[in-house]
Amino acid sequence: MKFKYNYLENKLWRIEDNYCYEISEKNRYINHFYMTVGSYGFKLGENHYLVFNSIDFTSEMTACYTKPLKAGETAHYRKQIKRKAGEIETIIEFTETDRKE
Repeated sequence: MKFKYNYLENKLWRIEDNYCYEISEKNRYINHFYMTVGSYGFKLGENHYLVFNSIDFTSEMTACYTKPLKAGETAHYRKQIKRKAGEIETIIEFTETDRKE
């Protein structure tokens, strides 16, 4: 599962083998818990989400990906993302090593 995320515009694209498509703005939500703590999330389908959690939305984030499986099961993935100075977009790829039980 591979995604491209734009930090400044809060946009997300799903990258498939030969194409990528933008996740609609209507599927995006923002939660702020305090002035500098919050999350940006995207609903990708039924029980299918990608959420970015951050302390300051500038340097380090945790990407949490939830994907439905067969027979009503759900897979959860987690990955730490370190944003480089001046970086506007990043590519995030979740693999089985990122899967959490």
